[in-house]
Amino acid sequence: MITFLLGAGLLILGAGAHLNLWTPLTAFRLTIALGLYGGGAVAVLSLIGLALLSRNRLVQGMFSLTVTLIAGLALSGPVLYLMMTKGGVPPIHDITTDTTTPPQFTFLVGKRGKDANSLIYGGADIARQQQAAYPGIRPLITPLTPEKAFEEALATARALGWEVIYQNRDSGHIEATDRTFWFNFADDIVIRITPAEQGSRIDLRSVSRVGVSDLGANAKRLSRFLAAFPATAPAAG
Repeated sequence: MITFLLGAGLLILGAGAHLNLWTPLTAFRLTIALGLYGGGAVAVLSLIGLALLSRNRLVQGMFSLTVTLIAGLALSGPVLYLMMTKGGVPPIHDITTDTTTPPQFTFLVGKRGKDANSLIYGGADIARQQQAAYPGIRPLITPLTPEKAFEEALATARALGWEVIYQNRDSGHIEATDRTFWFNFADDIVIRITPAEQGSRIDLRSVSRVGVSDLGANAKRLSRFLAAFPATAPAAG
């Protein structure tokens, strides 16, 4: 029963974030607390119950307590792992294919909320951490003309479910917003298309609105775009 209530609580927290009943960050923090303390308490109480039954050589109830123990560990284990490893990724939330001259936001500046992360790129330290963790995040070089590359980039963004907020074909500039599945965190993306020697170069940047670490979400987002974009070849050098 307790495990069921904890699971229902986790579902309610995620649903509430999508319904704007509370912020995604609040839902995330409460989920961490619920999983760690609630799941941990269930696991400990189940172990105590199993120990008492074993001491008194009672078989009845062992199966249900074992199931409850597994459920408690399933709730608390991932949270403990996340806390210990930080998700196995660096504590950054700004990922780009060009760490030297990253694409710049224009339309979304000042529209992300008063408590949003800065859109000013963090510089060499952020670049170093990204390159060590995500070496596959590179510019796209495509034989398509800038005009065609712009259309394909726009179509790819929409196919991935991104909400296109701004587009300028003349400057090759696109801005969009994407949201994470469970907690509905909003991350903003800028796409820059520039002429290349034999076609076009496409650079992207994805920045979380809140939080220090994105747990790898922005890198995964850019990787999905790079994989989905047609007629491309990896950048050299």
